[in-house]
Amino acid sequence: MPYSEEYIKDKLVKELEASYVEVVDESDGCGGKFACVIVSEKFKGKPLLARHSSTSSSNQFYSSKMVLNCFKW
Repeated sequence: MPYSEEYIKDKLVKELEASYVEVVDESDGCGGKFACVIVSEKFKGKPLLARHSSTSSSNQFYSSKMVLNCFKW
């Protein structure tokens, strides 16, 4: 099942209680690679690796073949 930008955005807002989420499909439409910008109070005071880990672990709905690049906080 290919994922859409809107589907991922809704999940990130809900799971991370994000105040701002931007999702861009970088997969040429197949839904396999996305770039994200996420602003969440849950990231406050956490180092980069912890923020990335919390993003990855909160989004277990993704396929193992999907790439989610969320390095811009």
